[in-house]
Amino acid sequence: MLKPSNYETILIDHRDHGVAVATLNRLERLNAVNRRMHYEMARLTRDAAADDSVKALVITGAGRGFCSGGDFGGGLDAEAPEDAPPMMQEAIQIIENLLDCPKPVLSAVNGYAMGLGANFALLCDVVVASKSAVFADTHVKMGGSERAMEAR
Repeated sequence: MLKPSNYETILIDHRDHGVAVATLNRLERLNAVNRRMHYEMARLTRDAAADDSVKALVITGAGRGFCSGGDFGGGLDAEAPEDAPPMMQEAIQIIENLLDCPKPVLSAVNGYAMGLGANFALLCDVVVASKSAVFADTHVKMGGSERAMEAR
C-alpha cells in the first residue's frame, strides 16, 4: 500500500480519481537522494502498484528542483533502514519496479533533474517538464571514469 506513514523523504498525497502524487522532499539539498530516499524510491512504484486505490502515480520534486542526484556528503549510509538491501541491489529495484509498474507513472519535472534524478524522471511513462527543467546525466564523472579516459 502507498501509505504516507511509510515514507520520510517522499510526501504521498492521494488525490481524486485515483491519482497519487509523490513529492521528493529534501528541500535543503534540492531533493538529492540520500540513503533513506534511495530506499523509499525502490519501494515507491511497487507500493503504488499494490494499492488498488491508486490508478496513476505522479512523481515531482518539492521546491525549485526535481532531484539533484545522489547526496554523497555527510555519509550516505547514515539513514539506511535496518532491512535495506545493498545499494546496488536497491538501485536495480528502483529501475525494475518503475519499469514493471502496471499503472501509469508520470514525472512532473521542475528545475534540476541530475544523475539519478534525470534517469528516474526519464524512465517514467510520461515526462512533463516545466520551462525551468534542466536534465543532465552527471554519472560520467563517477567510478573512476576520468582515470579510464586518461589510460586510453
